[in-house]
Amino acid sequence: MANVLWMGKAGQTILVDTNIPLSGTVVAVLQVKMPDGTFAAWPATVSNPTSGQLSYTTNGTSDVTEVGEYVIQANVTLNSVQLPPGKKGYFRVQQAIY
Repeated sequence: MANVLWMGKAGQTILVDTNIPLSGTVVAVLQVKMPDGTFAAWPATVSNPTSGQLSYTTNGTSDVTEVGEYVIQANVTLNSVQLPPGKKGYFRVQQAIY
């Protein structure tokens, strides 16, 4: 997972390692706590089924819109079985000065 992202910039990739093989029917969502304390759910894509890596690409208009620390946690359903939530991860969003 990237440690620093830029506010309002589309096309930034967030990677989350679940360390669980994710082959089969997978529904993955990244639960996100924003710096202001609100929550969001971002749809994730399995980018590496063997290692269980998930990815999300920012759109810049409704996701990384606040400066500060974000908390992120994978929520995965594998072959219709809801897995326990993953470990929490953290990243910062900063604003460019130009």
